[in-house]
Amino acid sequence: MSENNTNLSIIACIVIVIAILLVAFTLPVTELIDENEIAVIKINGDINYINSTNVDYIENGIKDANDNPNVKAILIEVNCKNGSLVASEEISKMIKESNKTTVSWISDYGLSEGYLIASSADIVIATPSSAIGGIGISFEDSTKYSNKKISGHYDSSLINKNIKSSNLNPQEMINQDYSYFIKLIAKNRGLKASYISKIANSKVYNGNEALKLKLIDKIGDKEKAIKITASKANIKEYRIVYYPQDQSTKLTTFLNNKWNL
Repeated sequence: MSENNTNLSIIACIVIVIAILLVAFTLPVTELIDENEIAVIKINGDINYINSTNVDYIENGIKDANDNPNVKAILIEVNCKNGSLVASEEISKMIKESNKTTVSWISDYGLSEGYLIASSADIVIATPSSAIGGIGISFEDSTKYSNKKISGHYDSSLINKNIKSSNLNPQEMINQDYSYFIKLIAKNRGLKASYISKIANSKVYNGNEALKLKLIDKIGDKEKAIKITASKANIKEYRIVYYPQDQSTKLTTFLNNKWNL
């Protein structure tokens, strides 16, 4: 082979590699995968904008899954004790407005704001020994705003901003937030706020108790949750994909599906 032919072959290989990379990094996931998917989105730790669980990361996962026509259902894997009411409601709203079948699976914890998010799905599943409910549990450090023990739910960021300017005292503000929180969960579960209020007050239940109280719909491990999700979406063949996907995962998916590399 002449030197010119060798150089042309090298250039051609480089062009092909660049083309593959451009396609993989510019096309949405929808163009890279041609089989049914169940998107799994993990939500671990406190839910807020700055600490353990990043709201933007979760929301990007939900958005990516919603935008991908190959995703037939979304499984929200919840392991959360509490967090910001504002952040949790934001995520909850995205789940409720999703154009996909949504199922939540509570592993160890689905407490307070974590439970609010879980309750937003079409179906809520939990393990028998999981800790569920704890509605109002995240107000525990609110005693620093009062000389007496206060009960109810609050978002500390709102208290900090408004405690000096609001005409309401801290207790009234906490009561309002708590009442609002109860109504959100009642709406998610199709239950009366008065009923949720009776079983709230930071009480924690295991999976079996939560099922009896209608806080969840089914008992099961993750494998069962995935099977229920697939059944709900009316699919038999599918693959599990964790969202959001990073660019390297998209490239690997592209190569595997298009060239069987």
